Amino acid sequence: MIYKHNGLEIYKLKRLLLPLLALLIPSAHATNYVECEAIRSVITRNNIQLENAIKDSYLAFKSKLIKEKFQVNNCSEIDYEMEFVRNIDCKAFADKIPDSDSDYS
Repeated sequence: MIYKHNGLEIYKLKRLLLPLLALLIPSAHATNYVECEAIRSVITRNNIQLENAIKDSYLAFKSKLIKEKFQVNNCSEIDYEMEFVRNIDCKAFADKIPDSDSDYS
């Protein structure tokens, strides 16, 4: 229906106002907000998994180098009292191996 009032077509005015009013309804934006939050949480989870994987790989590499040189998985397996020098050498060697927090990554 088209009503004319002072030369203005009310029908066209309603057609223009309804989409503008729909923008004011919060539920119309809820889907986009939920989707954005879901995407953000996936990105955050992936970043955390990536950081953990990098740390794990550095630890595995460090453990491998220590095992090759001292035949133990980590320096704490070397008896401190019985093999004092070997224990100190192992710790000094382990300290020289870069970890995930160093600038080498």
